[in-house]
Amino acid sequence: MTTVVPPVPHTALALLFGPEADSPGAIAHWIASADPENLGRALEGLPKATREAAVREVAAAARGLLNVNLIDVLIAGWRKHQDLTSAARRTLAAPGSTELVQLATHRVTEAQQPYISVLVDGHCVATLHLDLSVVFDVSALLAGISAGRLVALRAGHCDITARLAVEGTDVVTRRTRLELPGVISLGTGIRLLPAEDYPPGAEQAETADDESPGNDTDPANAVDWRSESAWIADKPIYLRVAWGSPSGGPMYASDLVSALWNIELLYDFSLLLAHPAYQGFNLTEPNEFFTSGWRALERHHRLEASSVEHHSPLLFLAVIPLAAAGAAGVWAIAQTFEKVANFSLNRRKLKAEVDKTEAETRHAVADARRAEAEAESAEYQRLLDRRQANITAGRLKAQIQATPMPIVDAELTGDKPAA
Repeated sequence: MTTVVPPVPHTALALLFGPEADSPGAIAHWIASADPENLGRALEGLPKATREAAVREVAAAARGLLNVNLIDVLIAGWRKHQDLTSAARRTLAAPGSTELVQLATHRVTEAQQPYISVLVDGHCVATLHLDLSVVFDVSALLAGISAGRLVALRAGHCDITARLAVEGTDVVTRRTRLELPGVISLGTGIRLLPAEDYPPGAEQAETADDESPGNDTDPANAVDWRSESAWIADKPIYLRVAWGSPSGGPMYASDLVSALWNIELLYDFSLLLAHPAYQGFNLTEPNEFFTSGWRALERHHRLEASSVEHHSPLLFLAVIPLAAAGAAGVWAIAQTFEKVANFSLNRRKLKAEVDKTEAETRHAVADARRAEAEAESAEYQRLLDRRQANITAGRLKAQIQATPMPIVDAELTGDKPAA
């Protein structure tokens, strides 16, 4: 008799919802059942099409927030385990040496409390607070360490418990067991220490040759977006952002500072993630990004503020310098806005060939755009996985959602927009 082994869930979303993870309707049902009065009351009186669109967007946002790579979280926890990091430092100091580390049963935990704001005509009509917790109970782990990296897992299993609550009400709890050898792809080894502790060139080699843990993508099939993209790169690109008023009252100076700083973080994260010059920057540790990420950018790559105008809404105009306006930078900025800030960036006048043919082949262009968006989204996720940046992206997303001033409009354009 053949034993059928169920597929390994690589994300919290897949573990919590199983086959329904790809169904926005199913996830919307789970969320609505946990907090039926809040969302229903907020949307009553609106046209049916608007209500349905709002529910779909809530479900899509929830899917993005729950798409947390489980193996990335576990590896991040091991980077704080003293026995593993001590062995990593010893083997780094003694080239060619290898240590086997037997770890006692231990626990790695991750907790996130993001929320989703529902905006109608720029006004916040409802807010759903999510609470995601993931607990890893690791037993009988025998790990091989060499050159400061985790290079082998010879034994060990991990029991994972994921729980999702909405507005304080438990929605779903799921458990699974992973046999660690074979589940985590080690490649040339997983770095256990801060990037600066390794010899020069080691981090770049890892980026070029290694795949993310748990990522089964074949590099031969990956899209080279740097060569395929049609972004304009012969002049600076303008980034225009508009915010609505804080839902709780007047706008304070701290609200403005927070909103502008979040745009800086989105921009910095995009360049550090995708620009060839910054592939050695450590994006696996959120604290390192938030405290020193902006310092890592060369001055000629930094976002240039053009104007801030306090109208209704508040407008901010910035210039992406020519040195950073190539395919890598602009593509990543657009994707980061859409995946991390949950806001679709209007990329006006950046692809002129689409404008020429839209009137003639409207349906074909729409299909092409959808296919292109899906391909870009998948490529961006592969980039996050390869750089092991999912946790940092999740923390950035939570910080942006916590700001009292919601983004109501944003665009990238090759022409300087009017205020």
